[in-house]
Amino acid sequence: MVGGGVGNASYWWKGAKIPDSFDLGTVPVELTCIVSSSKYIVIGTGCGALFIYNKTRGRLLRPLRTNSFEAVTSIHLLDDCVAIGHNTGTLVVIRLPNDREGGTTIAQCIDTDSHRRSPITCVEWSLDGKKVISGDASGTVIVSTVMFDTENGFEFAMR
Repeated sequence: MVGGGVGNASYWWKGAKIPDSFDLGTVPVELTCIVSSSKYIVIGTGCGALFIYNKTRGRLLRPLRTNSFEAVTSIHLLDDCVAIGHNTGTLVVIRLPNDREGGTTIAQCIDTDSHRRSPITCVEWSLDGKKVISGDASGTVIVSTVMFDTENGFEFAMR
């Protein structure tokens, strides 16, 4: 992960442009962090949007707004799952559609309480992909168990 002030400029990926702004030009897009895997490149922004480049399909996917107007401060990617930390202490986990399963739905789980509004500075997946470890500016470290395949896609269990 590369964090902190990636910049505010026009960026292009194989003909797909990351916009300079959202909401008819009223919300600037400032890049804040980036992570890459064999399948994806994910970029976080100061306006809460994620830009996801699918390497398999060779295209930039539609931007995702994880939490409107909460800056993305950290990202970690494991296979098709993305853990996202925000400047407000919100932790979001997203499961991207899996090409093998033919799915098109993005599942999302949000925790707004654990970090008590302290900016999340680091997120990391456990090697088995069942837990997300997140740390914040106040020094709090939270281990969240991510339970997949529930009726709602997945959910958090805090420890």
